[in-house]
Amino acid sequence: MKVSILVPVYGVEKYIERCARSLFEQTYSEIEYVFIDDCSPDHSIEVLRSVMKEYPNREKNVRIIKHKDNRGLAAARNTAVANCRSEFLFHIDSDDFLELEAIEKLVEQQKKGDFDIVTGNLIFLYPDSKKKLRNRESTNKQEIILDYIRPHYSHVLCGRLIRKSLYTDNNIFAAEGYNIGEDHQVTPRLFYYANSFSSIDDCIYNYDCTNVNSYTGQSTDAKKFAKKVLQDIMAFEILRKFFETKPERIYIDSVNNRMARYIYYHAPILADLQQKEDFYAAWQFFNAIKKDERGEMPGCSDSFYLYLMRNYTLCKLCRRYKLDLLYSKIFGRLKNKVSR
Repeated sequence: MKVSILVPVYGVEKYIERCARSLFEQTYSEIEYVFIDDCSPDHSIEVLRSVMKEYPNREKNVRIIKHKDNRGLAAARNTAVANCRSEFLFHIDSDDFLELEAIEKLVEQQKKGDFDIVTGNLIFLYPDSKKKLRNRESTNKQEIILDYIRPHYSHVLCGRLIRKSLYTDNNIFAAEGYNIGEDHQVTPRLFYYANSFSSIDDCIYNYDCTNVNSYTGQSTDAKKFAKKVLQDIMAFEILRKFFETKPERIYIDSVNNRMARYIYYHAPILADLQQKEDFYAAWQFFNAIKKDERGEMPGCSDSFYLYLMRNYTLCKLCRRYKLDLLYSKIFGRLKNKVSR
């Protein structure tokens, strides 16, 4: 069985050699490598080509596809999926790296039950420590989807062997321009269509959290934080539209609940950071979430409203901006804003 490893490349000159070596030295032999050069401004591709020459047995299975313009992580993932030629694919970020038996272990597990998705454990690498993220061991599809609707690292695409047809047969792709939370909008949809899935207990994926220039890197910059919040909200909105059309009410209720809570928590932070326009857009999204049959905001107990009343800054901004614009106008404005 052939596996395609999909790697977006942008501004990772410092990390790409480590990543590439971990891929080319995999113990599994039937691998296609698809690197997407998203117009990287540094020497990432030159470093990659130099490493490739040291692995002549792998080099013939490597393709480097270059975007004409820089389009972002979501677009790079979409291009990779569209161009890979294997039945199964595996996502990795180019500042991360794999354990050398990663693909072999995932394939062995896949063959045991012809699973659509097989997930391995991740190791998060911090400057002074490591942390293991274990898989959800549940085999209950509903529990898994509900867990991945929650905005947390458990929903990441990386570290999973995924049947490509889940993407192609169900028209699943990451919304281009939303480069933070792009896996949050995709993973629950993949699992919704998966007929079977499994996991292994091995740590196979090393997730580097030290790269402050990555999309998910830590930053104290208020504007960068605000953009992250708005893109996370857009991921929820994509899931909300998806599950609105599905018969299982539990999923749309969960999306609305989580989305409301996320916005409610982050709107005051945006206000405190003086990101008034971003606060305004986020809070309008909160007001636009569909209400349940009782006419109440999903996920918002009385304590939520009491907190709102006591938050002077938030209330002041609510009054100042007269938050009563139409949802359609705000959605269009937010969509344009976070894609820039």
